[in-house]
Amino acid sequence: MGKQSYKHASRIQKTPTTHHNEPPGKPPNDSRDHNGYLLEGIITLDYNANGSSDSISAVPPMSLPLWRKIMASISLYLIAFVLGFDSSIGSALVGTIIKRFHVIPPFALMNVAMYVKGWSLGTALFGPLSDVFGRRYPMIIGTLLFVVFQIPTGEAKNLQTLIVCRFLTGFFGSVPLILAHSIFADIWLGTQRNVASAIFTACLLTGACLGPIAGTYLLMARIPDIVMGWRWIEYTTVIMSAAVWPTVFFVPESRAMRTVQTRPRSERRRSISHHGLGGPHEINPNRVSAKHLFDVWIHRPFIMIFTEPVLLLNTVHSALAFGILYISFETYMQPFVHTRHWKPDVATLPPFITMAIGILVGTLITLYFITVFFSPQLRQNGGNLLRPEQRLIPVAIGAFLLPGGLFWFAWTDKRDVHWLAQSASCLLIGAGVMLICQQSEAYTLEIYRNSKYLNSALTATLILRTMFAGGFTMAGSLQYERMHVPWATTIWGIAATVMIAIPICLYVFGERMRARSRYARGSLVDSDVDVVSQWESRVPAATSKV
Repeated sequence: MGKQSYKHASRIQKTPTTHHNEPPGKPPNDSRDHNGYLLEGIITLDYNANGSSDSISAVPPMSLPLWRKIMASISLYLIAFVLGFDSSIGSALVGTIIKRFHVIPPFALMNVAMYVKGWSLGTALFGPLSDVFGRRYPMIIGTLLFVVFQIPTGEAKNLQTLIVCRFLTGFFGSVPLILAHSIFADIWLGTQRNVASAIFTACLLTGACLGPIAGTYLLMARIPDIVMGWRWIEYTTVIMSAAVWPTVFFVPESRAMRTVQTRPRSERRRSISHHGLGGPHEINPNRVSAKHLFDVWIHRPFIMIFTEPVLLLNTVHSALAFGILYISFETYMQPFVHTRHWKPDVATLPPFITMAIGILVGTLITLYFITVFFSPQLRQNGGNLLRPEQRLIPVAIGAFLLPGGLFWFAWTDKRDVHWLAQSASCLLIGAGVMLICQQSEAYTLEIYRNSKYLNSALTATLILRTMFAGGFTMAGSLQYERMHVPWATTIWGIAATVMIAIPICLYVFGERMRARSRYARGSLVDSDVDVVSQWESRVPAATSKV
């Protein structure tokens, strides 16, 4: 076989330029896309490998064929739907768990809360590990274990087994949550990446809204046999997850250095050293010590969340919205059961179907902003918005919709008020949650993009968001039992109203706050002397040879 030449590109950023105005040292045959934009920041790794069975071809993620990118994205959308569906379907089991294991309602709700808590811990661990071991294999193994641990959940003979297995299911299910946005950033550019991320969030939230409906209907279908009704709820998620899992193999290895590591060692060393990437850990970061990995990567999100006001405020707002969504899965059917005296299965339909429609409406609003307002700026400014704070405009819209929907839901909980009036409020709640959660995450991506702290910022966001969801699930049931629907929902409406100030303040003062940040894009602080880097310098770096 003849020799073949491969190229690898990582961290592609588009900036407008022309051939006659090239950066110093740029070769004439630079890399440009079909619009004539120079693909800056490219690490081009050329090497010649013999076309034998021993050589492995690593295809740059941005150069993947369109069908492969679409299939990878569809796989992540399906996984997101199943993750959301599985997270909330357990809310239908509360009554069954109380009867079978003779526990109080807060303990029965732990099957939902511990699943979401598993997301928190898994996010903290798998996000940093993906920077070392890549995206593909953690995704395949994590989703497989997500399927496996659902099986003993359906066979659990006691509450302890149920809770532990639900936690482990959520723990391994967190892998797609933290890796999906990184994969989208690796394989899609600009507007396409934003659209892919928005659809992923919509699938996750829509699945979460439909879970209680499916769970209640499955349970009611088996009501004479409580045990089998419970097991069939778990078996349903096992079947769905097992059917979706093979699609994970469409997801490529998209982390730049990981694709380089798949090449022959001698070629890899020569190619990387030739382009000045040097350093044993840049050649093979798998050799980094566990202590260094834990000290630097696991601690970093917690350092950032308490030292970055922009990140903290933005994350708290989205975490509150996410927590309110998970409160609804156990409590929003109560007005239709207790006030209107509907059957439980029918009572799940008005609030959750309307909320799912609201999420779709929020998705359409998001896509409108992306395609009409953001896309032209991304094309004209090399993939950057003129001001990242423009991402907060949809967040502000959602911040007004969410409390409006909560107050509406609270004070239409009367039997003399038509059920359509109360269920329509969930449309505003769903749209508000979608706009807040998705676009606040997009704002985080925007301000930490091109920074080595992006993954840590996303990890901090997901940890706080899932912690709120798990905690609110436990506290919400008791709150609604004692205060009843009108006043309990009003309290959350007041909290959401207070949070309206966050996107407005960040829109006005965010640029100045970022200028004082040590990690965000647009910072005036020298990134080489930031707190995290100073702290990391005290951690002994692992030494190894390739």
